[in-house]
Amino acid sequence: MEKKYQVTGIAIGGRNGNVYTSDNQFKTKLSFPKELGGDGSSINPEQLFASGYAGCFSQAALVVAQQLGIDSSKAPQVEVTVQLYIDQATGFHIKVGIEGVFKDWDQKQAEEFMVKCHKTCPYSKLIKDENLLYVKANGVIVKI
Repeated sequence: MEKKYQVTGIAIGGRNGNVYTSDNQFKTKLSFPKELGGDGSSINPEQLFASGYAGCFSQAALVVAQQLGIDSSKAPQVEVTVQLYIDQATGFHIKVGIEGVFKDWDQKQAEEFMVKCHKTCPYSKLIKDENLLYVKANGVIVKI
């Protein structure tokens, strides 16, 4: 395996602090979401994770489309849902769900496409099965 890119994220002050990247391309304030007792005035880590995962999976969809000879404009909209859970014994856990919204695709073809994207996306490779809520194509759960 050959490393192609590296970035370092830096956080100060926890969920009510600030985060930025070592290359200074990104900087933002964090806040607790209202659901966790915060004021929800800024972005939170779960929103950042959902957005990053969606962007990565969307790129995987473009790669898979190119590999299959499908026009990139036909690639699905990608929606990633992040849920935060607490277990009294083990603490907080994150679970994710991924959905591809396809226009004018055969359902079976859309499901097969999502499987290929899930196998391609680096974020998906990082997620353990027990933390994966679902992979869907147009609202239908796909067997991975």
